[in-house]
Amino acid sequence: MEKITYITKAKEILDIIKPIPAKKFLVDRYGDLKGNSCFLGHIHRVLNPEGDENNYIGDQNGYGARTLTEKFLVEKHNIRWADGAFVNNGPVNGYKQPTPKKRIVALLKDMIKEGY
Repeated sequence: MEKITYITKAKEILDIIKPIPAKKFLVDRYGDLKGNSCFLGHIHRVLNPEGDENNYIGDQNGYGARTLTEKFLVEKHNIRWADGAFVNNGPVNGYKQPTPKKRIVALLKDMIKEGY
């Protein structure tokens, strides 16, 4: 994967998230020292410039992932109070899949279909 410094496409997020096992996704926490994180924490673990897999907090925007997912939810679903972190943490609109990873992947696939 080419080194990303700022996420501008949902496919970039999906490429990061896809290989991570569903059991490694946390709700309501950025991460822990056992390799578990929310979707933003996983993005930071992969993209942080230090290459430190235990660095899971970063800029809290996931290198643009929060901004991009928020934009999609506002523009396509008219939801003005949420972003990908909300989808990670629980059902939002049609994203009611049983696990954080499944909800995030469904969101990202919809985003890709819509050109985000």
